[in-house]
Amino acid sequence: MLKVLRSLIVGPLEDYAPAVAEELARVGYTSSSAGQHMAFVAHLSRWMEGEHHAVEDLTDVVLEKYFNTRRAAGYVNYRTMKAARPLCRVLATRGVVVTLRTVPTASQLLLDRFGEYLTRVRGLAAGTVTGYIGRIRPLVVARLDTAAVGFDGLTSIDVHRFLAERCAGEAASSAQLCVSAVRSFLGFLHLDGTALSVSAAAVPSAAGWSQAALPKDLTAAALAALLAGCDRDTAGGRRDYAVMLLLCRIGMRAGEVAGLELSDLHWSAGEFVVRGKGNHLARLPLPTEVGEALVEYLRYARPIGNHHTAVFLGHKAPHNPMSSSGLSSAVARTARRAGLGMIHAHRLRHTAATQMLRGGSSLAEVGLVLRHQRQLTTAIYAKVDREALRGITRAWPGAL
Repeated sequence: MLKVLRSLIVGPLEDYAPAVAEELARVGYTSSSAGQHMAFVAHLSRWMEGEHHAVEDLTDVVLEKYFNTRRAAGYVNYRTMKAARPLCRVLATRGVVVTLRTVPTASQLLLDRFGEYLTRVRGLAAGTVTGYIGRIRPLVVARLDTAAVGFDGLTSIDVHRFLAERCAGEAASSAQLCVSAVRSFLGFLHLDGTALSVSAAAVPSAAGWSQAALPKDLTAAALAALLAGCDRDTAGGRRDYAVMLLLCRIGMRAGEVAGLELSDLHWSAGEFVVRGKGNHLARLPLPTEVGEALVEYLRYARPIGNHHTAVFLGHKAPHNPMSSSGLSSAVARTARRAGLGMIHAHRLRHTAATQMLRGGSSLAEVGLVLRHQRQLTTAIYAKVDREALRGITRAWPGAL
């Protein structure tokens, strides 16, 4: 019996418990969080002893059986395979590799190839790839895993029926995303050698007005309140402040901020590299205000003792790189604290564009900073100067 961080470890994992505790400390777990995690390791070890499993018997199948038992017992934390990652890393350094024996389904194999096609051939961003796969997954699972009919006999009627079912009640943007995913998938199937009788051209377009809505920007007062809502006396606040300046001063997308690497910051040249949509690279000047916020974060707030090269990391262990959704959540939390309601990260990009226009920049200049591939994308910002638009609008006949 071994006691590690107030947890009594007995069973097959007893000899590995100190190393797991060291791993948790190395990646930045607090003593409280580490103690909870070691309690989970103790529980797993006791379960393994009761099931007569040695450490060498651990596989993803065995672990999933344990987590099923844990969930059925009513535990509310450490319920998925993610919880076993620190333990598996320690076991691997000691020659015990948790064997993966799960056989991927036919649908998963096809979706993996589709994802590779979207990334390598189409050059789509990781978030877009994930969205496309999520939209197309029900169709793939239904035809490969459920009905086992494949795609050789797919007809335009099947495609129309799938879109009608998936897009019912969806917003125009969601329906358009589904249509784009289906078109890309049909193009992939043709290249993959499937004998299709239907082409991407047969996919109907989703109804929706182009450039119908006005970009939703923040007023100067609201933006000031949002930035002031970042508590820069804390590590998380310093990070969020730097993130929001990149969003609202330069107009970066959340995914671009999340993808920023330490090697992308060229301090001596006063510029940095942005990895945009379609893997396009752009070099942009680094404004003084933004650079100072980054320096403050990197020197005093970014977690140390990790191997990650991403600029922005989570401030809670294990300090993994932040995702685009995590960045947007940080913006939303700060906005709620500032009493501004729900604000997403992309709204700060709109704010950057409208501020540039109101400051005298042309649409072409705004498009360059925002790295738009088409002028039509930038044209929507022509509608944000409402005072100028009033001078060219005609009076409504009903008011005469």
